[in-house]
Amino acid sequence: HYMRGHACALLVQNERHRRSGNLLRLLLGLPFHFLRVTAVGLGMYGWFLAPLPWWGRAAFLLGGLGLVYPSVPTDIMGIVLIGGPAVLQIVKAKQRRQSA
Repeated sequence: HYMRGHACALLVQNERHRRSGNLLRLLLGLPFHFLRVTAVGLGMYGWFLAPLPWWGRAAFLLGGLGLVYPSVPTDIMGIVLIGGPAVLQIVKAKQRRQSA
């Protein structure tokens, strides 16, 4: 719920003060917010395109939590941790489709 209020505040500030930096912060912040929420949800639920192994769940959870702290190293760590299991699941899903 925080991001909804933050997005509204940035839009109001942009309208009142005509500073494009607020829109830039919004455009950079929203994708990371949705990625973070989705990754933590996938890690908790344990399913992406197929059931996730324990290490995939841990990677999604840690990657999502890594995106909470706003710094470049933690963002890179979070994206790598999320991207690894995601790419493996996508490749496996394509292989299953081709063999069926």
